[in-house]
Amino acid sequence: MLVKLYEKITKIFRRPRYDYLAAQVNHCQVNNLSELKKQLKKTKVIPGQCIFFWNKRTKCVDHIAIVPSQNQNSLNLLQAKLVHAIPPLTTDNNDFSGVRAHLALEFMGNLNTTYSRILVGSPPTASSSQLKKAGKLAREIGISKKIDNKVILYSLPIISRFCYVKWFDFDTHLKFKIGFPYLVAKKETGKITSWMSTYCGDLVGRIYYQAGVKNLPQMNFLGHPYFRSSTFYEWMKENDKIENMIMWNDPTPQKY
Repeated sequence: MLVKLYEKITKIFRRPRYDYLAAQVNHCQVNNLSELKKQLKKTKVIPGQCIFFWNKRTKCVDHIAIVPSQNQNSLNLLQAKLVHAIPPLTTDNNDFSGVRAHLALEFMGNLNTTYSRILVGSPPTASSSQLKKAGKLAREIGISKKIDNKVILYSLPIISRFCYVKWFDFDTHLKFKIGFPYLVAKKETGKITSWMSTYCGDLVGRIYYQAGVKNLPQMNFLGHPYFRSSTFYEWMKENDKIENMIMWNDPTPQKY
């Protein structure tokens, strides 16, 4: 119930706008998992690009990941590891980090339940050297699970000072558990303040900022600026930087 309420509230603030597909967007519709895997493997990516996930329930982008530096042979959407800010996928008490490297299909879980599109985009203000730096930073963070030597925990902006999400059911997007950040920070670093909360858009925004990308878009909520997946998506869409889109079980294939 709380997850559904959160989805309804965030959709109001996202205010998605739907446009007809632009000519430069490579797009295709697949009919089953086998076709999806083949198309994902055909779709090349480069370090520093971001990958968007389209929630078919809310009919908008609700997640963003970033491509870290990795073996050139695996730089396609099927095999590339993506760095995500997401809660742990299991109830293992030792797995607390809010950052992990997962394949796109590993993140999407049950395709019939939540997602119906995956999209590739690049920041319009980023140079090739900045994208490369962003890819290296994403790789470092994906391995260390830390930013500025602080433990990274997944949380939502409003509740980040009090609790973090210690587990989330990605198959249904309807179940979760919470934990207390101070206890994790004390156990892992010896200091109750040595932790940092993040979520998907925040992590990508931090990486691009550290890579020197200029004019990053932010959304203001209650007087505070936030990086959001949907804000990044609208920014790249408006600047013709959405490059690839793969769809399945999608009722509106001509709009994005």
